Amino acid sequence: MQAFNIRDLIRVEYDGMHRWCCNRALRQIKFEDCSVENLSQTGMIWADPNEKITCHYKNVKITCKEGYEDIPLLVAGNFDKIIFEDCIIKGYTAPEILVATDGEVEIIRSTPIKVRKATFAECIQAHPHGITPEDLASLLGNSNL
Repeated sequence: MQAFNIRDLIRVEYDGMHRWCCNRALRQIKFEDCSVENLSQTGMIWADPNEKITCHYKNVKITCKEGYEDIPLLVAGNFDKIIFEDCIIKGYTAPEILVATDGEVEIIRSTPIKVRKATFAECIQAHPHGITPEDLASLLGNSNL
């Protein structure tokens, strides 16, 4: 399967700021033998703290859209595992995942991905989609957004 011109790799947003997340959280998902091309936004994996998620990418080809080479691939929090197995990531200057909470990231026979500890605010700044300007300003302590 190929997916072209989608915005982000995944969007699981149980971070408390996205108002439409009100049902049972996703616990596990696997993408296998597919291609995701022309990404233009940072993806988010942020599960409910009481129901953490495992996300597994196996044999997935990932590319970003020209002009988006320096954005993080993902931001993540409240997860058990994020696994990239036999994945090829192209176009990014240096693929990166920002991690705000404990969780295990495994890179198995895949393009190297930098995993960097980040604050919740840094993660939201990298992936603000769907948060109202008032909530974002409150979260980041800036009423001028």
